[in-house]
Amino acid sequence: TRNTLTIALTSTFFSTIIGTMAALALQRYNFRGRNASETMLYFPIVTPEIVMGIGILVLFSASFGWINSLLALAPDRRLTMGMGTVIVSHIAFSIPFVTLVVRARLHGFDNRLEEAAMDLGANELTT
Repeated sequence: TRNTLTIALTSTFFSTIIGTMAALALQRYNFRGRNASETMLYFPIVTPEIVMGIGILVLFSASFGWINSLLALAPDRRLTMGMGTVIVSHIAFSIPFVTLVVRARLHGFDNRLEEAAMDLGANELTT
């Protein structure tokens, strides 16, 4: 149960931060590659969980050999499948859901409130 709580709290924390930043960027700014970013962001929502799980497992398995060869200078620093890979997988799976919810909320947000706060001296980060 301790491992479950660690995975849940850590992945929730990072997913919320990354997903909120992604939602703010996609909602407020027009940048090159925005449509491609939106499309790729929502792939995990429409992909079955088992397919995504196997894909992430293959990615980690292929990457660890390459990364461990770079870390060969420090033999006690080797990447293995464990708690970290489970947390990263949960974060990757959860980010699109957070982004979808936050973007929906930002879509209904009245921009005049933000402009009023900036007129009163608040910067973009504060508002």
